[in-house]
Amino acid sequence: MITGGMGFIGISTARELARTDEVVLGYNRTLRSPGELRALIGAKVATVQLDVVNPYSIPRALAEYRPASIVHLAVPALGAMPPAEESLANVQGLMNVLESAHNAGIERVSVASSLAVYAGLDGGPFAEDRALPVESSSATSAMKKAEEILALHYADRTGMDLRLLRIGLTYGPLYHSLANAVGRLTHLAVRGALPDGKSVTWTPQQLLGGMDLCHVDDCARAVATIHRAEHTAHRIYNVSGGTSVSADTLFSAVAAAVPGAVLPDELRHTGTRENADGYLDISRARDEFGIVPRYDIEAGIRQYAGWLRDHDL
Repeated sequence: MITGGMGFIGISTARELARTDEVVLGYNRTLRSPGELRALIGAKVATVQLDVVNPYSIPRALAEYRPASIVHLAVPALGAMPPAEESLANVQGLMNVLESAHNAGIERVSVASSLAVYAGLDGGPFAEDRALPVESSSATSAMKKAEEILALHYADRTGMDLRLLRIGLTYGPLYHSLANAVGRLTHLAVRGALPDGKSVTWTPQQLLGGMDLCHVDDCARAVATIHRAEHTAHRIYNVSGGTSVSADTLFSAVAAAVPGAVLPDELRHTGTRENADGYLDISRARDEFGIVPRYDIEAGIRQYAGWLRDHDL
C-alpha cells in the first residue's frame, strides 16, 4: 500500500511496484478515475481513501486489503497549515502508519524523508551517516528530522523493518504543485506562463551552489527497488541525482528542450559557483542495489517538456 498514492511520486512509484506486485493506492482528497490510473500506471490498481492523521482510517484499509508492506509518501501541502497543526499532521500521520502496520503484522515500512535534513551542513556531498544539525531552516527540514528520529526509535523497539528514503528535488510528469524552480522553469518554457501566484527565482544556494535534481521516474525506480529488497544493509538511503546542477546549466537545459522559449534573462547565471558540492552521495544505494539515475538534466528536461506539451498540467 502506498500512502499519498495520488501524488506525482506516488503514481510513478505505483507504476514501478505494479510491474511485479499488486498495489493499493491510498488517497486523501484527489481520486483519479480507473481509466486514468490504468493509463498512468499501466496496470489495474486498487484505491482506498486514507486520512493518515485519523487513527481509524489506516487500520480499516489494512483490514480490507491486507497489504504485505507500506510505502509512506503522504505529506501535508507545503505551507498549508500553521506550525503546530503541520507538526501534528506530520508526526501523528507517521505514528499512525507505523502503529497500524505493527498491529496488522506488517513488518516492512518505507518512509519518505528529504534532502532538506542536510540543510545547514557544509562540505558535501552529503552521505547518510553525516551528523545533522538540530536547527532547521525550513519546515520540511524540521519535520523530516523529527520523523526520522521517531521512526527509527519505533523500529528499534518493535523490530520493524524500516527504510528511510531521503529524496532529492524531484521533477517530471504530474508535478502539479510546481514547488521547485525546475518544474516552474520548464512549465514556463512550454506554456509561456505560470499559474497565478507562481514565479521563478533562484535562492542564493541555487544561484551560487547548485541543485541535486532527480527525475520522478528515477526517484520512483529507486524507491521501489529499495522497498522491494528482501534485506537491506542500512536503514537510511539517499535517493536523488547524485550531482550538483547549476542554475545556468538548468537554464540551458530548458532552453535546449524548448527552442524559442521566452525565458527571463535574469534567470541566466554564469558567475562563480560556491559550495558546488552540496548534493547527495548516492553511492550507498548504487553499491547495494545497483541504482543509477537514467536521466541527466538535459534528458530529464527533454522528457518532462515533451510530456507537458501533450498533457494539460
